[in-house]
Amino acid sequence: MPRITIEVGTREHYTRQVSKATLLLAAKGYVNVGTLSIGGAPAALRRLAEELMTVADETEQQERE
Repeated sequence: MPRITIEVGTREHYTRQVSKATLLLAAKGYVNVGTLSIGGAPAALRRLAEELMTVADETEQQERE
């Protein structure tokens, strides 16, 4: 997968949506940051959220040092 870096500011517009599950497709969640959309299964979104929280905590700690 190619590497893509996205710089996110505090002024970005965030929205979220959930697609409904059907007989053939599972439900998926999406977070929209401006025109960027990040989506996936619940487990994948939770993993991404955990990593984002970890790096935010580490960054704040680095700034205090």
